[in-house]
Amino acid sequence: MDFDKSIDRVGTQCCKWDSETCYQTGEILPMWVADMDLPAPDEVVRALKKRAEHPIFGYAYDDGSFAEVLQQWILKRHGWIIDTDHIIFSPGVLTTMAMFINAVSKQGEHIIIMSPVYYPFTEYITDNNRCVDRCNLLCKDDAYQIDFEKLDELAAKENTKALLLCNPHNPVGRVFTRHELEKIAEICSQNDIKVFADEIHSDLIMPGFKHIPFATVSKEASQITVTAYSMAKTFNLAGLQASAVVVSNEKLREKILGLRRAWGLFNVNNFALTAFEAAFRYGEKYVDELVTYLDKNKKYILTFLNKRLPMLKCSELQGTYLMWMNCSSLSMTDEELAVFFREKAGLGLDEGTLFGPGGEQHMRINIACPLSRVKEAMERLEKAVKEGKET
Repeated sequence: MDFDKSIDRVGTQCCKWDSETCYQTGEILPMWVADMDLPAPDEVVRALKKRAEHPIFGYAYDDGSFAEVLQQWILKRHGWIIDTDHIIFSPGVLTTMAMFINAVSKQGEHIIIMSPVYYPFTEYITDNNRCVDRCNLLCKDDAYQIDFEKLDELAAKENTKALLLCNPHNPVGRVFTRHELEKIAEICSQNDIKVFADEIHSDLIMPGFKHIPFATVSKEASQITVTAYSMAKTFNLAGLQASAVVVSNEKLREKILGLRRAWGLFNVNNFALTAFEAAFRYGEKYVDELVTYLDKNKKYILTFLNKRLPMLKCSELQGTYLMWMNCSSLSMTDEELAVFFREKAGLGLDEGTLFGPGGEQHMRINIACPLSRVKEAMERLEKAVKEGKET
């Protein structure tokens, strides 16, 4: 797959490039929202074209292949044997998270998150009138660990009902180890805490690391977990809105299905179904090549920073295509940092403060783009830092 080719996305009604004029002109390079400036698999494009040639787009019917292709993919890539009856269609991971929150908790009850974390975690808890309990990740020398003592304390509270787990973790890039996941499962199962496992980035694992589905670490884990899986990040198909939910616990699965019916979310999109099946049936070579390319982009940035901007540090990227940059050495407030990257460096990144406590003095950079754009971004950043020192 040619990931070096630069593809113009301006005018395609995409959030990343069309939401602001400065992105369209190139004045500011958008490297923020988590979709890729890299093409989807050829097999998916061909399948969509073929479907589009049929002139009727009535109600779609899932003949079972949706669950079948995902079952085979997860077995091959992650070694998890899933009963197809445990796989449910959902429009998206965030939709699934909203259903999960309403399935396992009541208004006013508490849900644990590990900050800094993908900001909709906080928003969906509060928007559904639940309370956020923060088990902030521990950070030392830009390496992040779970605060198990705090997790144990929060899980033991009578009104705490669930944990939202992001693995691989967005934005810090951790891929949690089996030991860490087993410890989470032990704490949560002992306290009857249900777990929402957001594993949307689980196919994008850097060399040397391994994703372990949370629900597989123990029998207890399988019974307390709702796992969200998607084609969105892996194959750059977020705009087609199709994801899967894996729920082994029958009672919990029925609750999710009940909410899906009540919220009118059971219809499958024609193109989403076509893309989902093509991606997971034929996309293995694509993903292997993609991860190799992302690893190359990551290494370029780390080498560049080490040699030319050593005051800027990134956490080790173990999974996802989102690098977490510590900018504290620039001695700016968070407000000044945001202005610096946007107006001085000409880079549209996600501000660390969006991700909650622990995000201060950080920026999240999306490296899922041609290497040429990564190089341009680093050159812009170096120029801005040097000019800042001279003033």
